[in-house]
Amino acid sequence: MTSGAIALVLASLGTTSGPLETAATTAWFLNSYVPASRRVENVYCHLTMHAATEYLAGPRQGSTRHIRYTGFDGRYRIDSLRPTDGDCTGTMIVNGDDSVIIHRDDSCRLRGVCRVETAPPDIVLDQIRLSVRLPFAPWCFCRSSIRRMLLDESTRIFHVGLETDSRYGRVCDVDWGIVDHGRMRQEGRFRFAVDHSWVLLEGSMELESSNHIGITCRYDDRTISDVPVIRTAESWFRDAAGRKTFRRYRCKTCAAVTAPPNVFDPMIERVIAELSGSGPVHSRWQYSVAAGVLGLSLLCAVVLPFYWRRRGPFGPGLVSGPIGRGGSNTDASPLRGPRGSN
Repeated sequence: MTSGAIALVLASLGTTSGPLETAATTAWFLNSYVPASRRVENVYCHLTMHAATEYLAGPRQGSTRHIRYTGFDGRYRIDSLRPTDGDCTGTMIVNGDDSVIIHRDDSCRLRGVCRVETAPPDIVLDQIRLSVRLPFAPWCFCRSSIRRMLLDESTRIFHVGLETDSRYGRVCDVDWGIVDHGRMRQEGRFRFAVDHSWVLLEGSMELESSNHIGITCRYDDRTISDVPVIRTAESWFRDAAGRKTFRRYRCKTCAAVTAPPNVFDPMIERVIAELSGSGPVHSRWQYSVAAGVLGLSLLCAVVLPFYWRRRGPFGPGLVSGPIGRGGSNTDASPLRGPRGSN
């Protein structure tokens, strides 16, 4: 059977579950999912969102972190906000080569900006995806694009199945694995909402000793460009004792961004960090000053010996004889010359 025929079968048998022909169903799935995931990514990468993360386990258990997220054309910014007064406690910006992590502290004199640390954009983006999961959860898993993961040559798709969900209609389950040097390194499963732009409903991955980590997403009826808006997500861990949620994410507000916002340039924070004097920041002007000092030092090292050989270290009219005890110029100063010369 061709992938087109399988697509017709799957469309007509939306309530059917169970394994079908693997190659054909895989082709149908990828042909459907890949363009849909690009649309989802485009929507969530042109968005502003205020989200909250509840820590249900671990050292931060019982606390809540509030985050403001902005994305536009491959640039991202998140600000961590203090829940009591909304003040910013930290910032990360992905803006090409000018990607930074901004450290803030209330003890600093100016707006709490302590230090602006330049970092590779992929490193900062990884940190952003770990800090605020909601804008990335519909199309990412474990900091990676699901589309790129499934299209990678090391990924194998074992099974594609369809069934009906009372909330989301047709859902598609995809079992996958990653092969490394001929051996299966990791296995997992994705569940997508077929009738809702193929957004991720649940993703899981097996760790060692049959333990699993995963995320479950829930969406609003509201959409942006026909893509559902994520409402909540939960990160969980499952072992022999059962499944335990350790973080819960809630979307408080979100809106589409249609024009580039002026929030991705860290210049203002760099200036504030310089003025606060709270930490070392390696800016362009510092390197210019250092170069100028070095150049002046080299100039002095070359010119002064030549000048002294021609005219003496004190110039004409200045005493160049011995100074101090036993000398003949006890009333003279090397800066003023002999007394009475003025």
